Amino acid sequence: MTAISIRAGTKPDVLVLRPDIQPYRDAYRGMFEEIGDQFNVAEFLISRDTKVDEVGWVVESLDPRLVVLMGNYAIRHYRGYLDRSKPYAKRRPIVGLMAILVERQLKNLPNAAGIQYEVQGVTIFTHLRSLVRAPIKRVGVLVRENQNFFIQAQIPACAREEIELVPYLLPSTAPRMDKHIKYGLRHLIRIEKVDALWMLNDSVIVSPEMLQDVWIPVLNRYRKPVVVGVERLIKPPIELGQFAVVPDHYELGVQAAQLVWDISERDWQATELGFQPPLSVKKLLNRKKMESSIGMNEDVIMEIDLVIE
Repeated sequence: MTAISIRAGTKPDVLVLRPDIQPYRDAYRGMFEEIGDQFNVAEFLISRDTKVDEVGWVVESLDPRLVVLMGNYAIRHYRGYLDRSKPYAKRRPIVGLMAILVERQLKNLPNAAGIQYEVQGVTIFTHLRSLVRAPIKRVGVLVRENQNFFIQAQIPACAREEIELVPYLLPSTAPRMDKHIKYGLRHLIRIEKVDALWMLNDSVIVSPEMLQDVWIPVLNRYRKPVVVGVERLIKPPIELGQFAVVPDHYELGVQAAQLVWDISERDWQATELGFQPPLSVKKLLNRKKMESSIGMNEDVIMEIDLVIE
């Protein structure tokens, strides 16, 4: 079992379940530096191989007032524990963050709040529009049917900025998803003639296999902006996208700390706080790739948090 970090001889107010990789360390540090002096915070490091029974043992043994779930594995394991536990366990408040579509993952839990990991489309596209010289009026996006609710929620805010989102619906599951992705990309590029493409953080359609077999070959000669949601996709060796707007992980932790405070002041009731967008983001640019495809406004470069030359 992974070691538990806890102040000796004390019962934790807050238990954090998280993977032991850098983005989650940054978020934990941001949270702990905000509330570590006022709340007793324990952490339990998990991975794909962590057993649900291990999570259950830790939660039942420590009996925290609140649980913070960082990432998809943490949510999956904790939900597995709740499925096996007594009904009262579901009343313990939860804060979820750094997970794909976290609000959907925590639905039906009676005392949950959290921070969305997805940056709002209007935020991304207005930053992109200020960066490039070409007009950004129509943005294409591939989305599976079971995630289309997220795109539909983005459309009104984008429309207010005179940006049209052009979704291409993929099946939720398919034996040959690669063919659907390839056709969808070609449709958006050749038929819709969109001004930019937006890659969602969907582990099915941007899996390593799909990147290698479909995205990279199809977009190899594409000369318009490709906006991605994770840093690794604009860095070598992949360099698929030119621009990314991603949550600041340390600041996500700070934001989560504020949620913990707010929940504690509401007698440990989380539901009415809901799910918030990330308050702080980082803008990332692959300058060489962007310059080779479309002109940039050089005076805006100073506003970019990370420039890959």
